[in-house]
Amino acid sequence: MQIEALMTYITGPASSSGPGMIDPGDLVAIIVVPSLVLMVGWLVWMLTRTNHLKTKARIELQKLLLEKLNSAQEVVQLMQTEEGRQLIEALTMEGATPREQILTSVQKGVVLTIVGLGGLSFRLFFPTGFGVFIVIGVFLGALGIGFLVSAVVAYAFSKSWNLLGSPQSDREPRNSSLCGSLACVNDEPLKDE
Repeated sequence: MQIEALMTYITGPASSSGPGMIDPGDLVAIIVVPSLVLMVGWLVWMLTRTNHLKTKARIELQKLLLEKLNSAQEVVQLMQTEEGRQLIEALTMEGATPREQILTSVQKGVVLTIVGLGGLSFRLFFPTGFGVFIVIGVFLGALGIGFLVSAVVAYAFSKSWNLLGSPQSDREPRNSSLCGSLACVNDEPLKDE
């Protein structure tokens, strides 16, 4: 009732609305929906651009490292130092660990569920109209719940398959192809004799 009185105060009495007047409910939809679409588009562009720039920087770093190392002996010498080993491990990481992937899925699920509930809450404040936000709220809420269910299932499988080690073991590289190509024995570089 208070909202209707406020809207009447802002727009004037209902009888003054003619063919040239815009309903405030329509005005909100005219402004909010395109703004929401632009914001989502901008976020998607920023995320893909950020991932592209990270990948490009990693490729450039790997290319510079390969240019600086002239022989396999130099790589073995680099691997014998702790800093060199950390550098090579950072460059040979395959991607996110299972723990990081599950955490990302949980984060997405929580955010989308809360945004979906926010879209549904429009019905509490505005009993009429805003059907678009309710549809979007239901869609985003269902998507968020799907991410949360996916995270629970991934956690259960990762735990049963022993993919979730200690947080320290998640930082170790999961492939030894680099070490194998450098004549390593038991993941230890061969010492100069």
